Amino acid sequence: MSQNDPENASWLRPLPENFADEGHYKKRKLILVGLSAAVLIGFGLMIWFSYTSENEEGGPIPVVRADNAVIKENQMSRAEKKSLFKIKKCLTVLIIYQKKQKMYWHQAQKFH
Repeated sequence: MSQNDPENASWLRPLPENFADEGHYKKRKLILVGLSAAVLIGFGLMIWFSYTSENEEGGPIPVVRADNAVIKENQMSRAEKKSLFKIKKCLTVLIIYQKKQKMYWHQAQKFH
């Protein structure tokens, strides 16, 4: 008997009587929806009051803006460097192949 045996899977077993009651399910769902709505409304009201309340002590809330200059560029990761190296290597092989083909074509044209 293994853990992955489909005959022992918990999702295939019938639900107990107290969970199978549809009224109980609707009640739990209604409580969950109501609690979620209360949390969202509370969070929204907290944000609303924080922005609309006047701050008499320090004046208006300052807005910090960053300048447009680049401060630091992200370094490439090791995987990005490896993939870039593979792309460069592949392109180099293709360029060499094209040059050889062009050289062979020019040599063949000389004999005609």
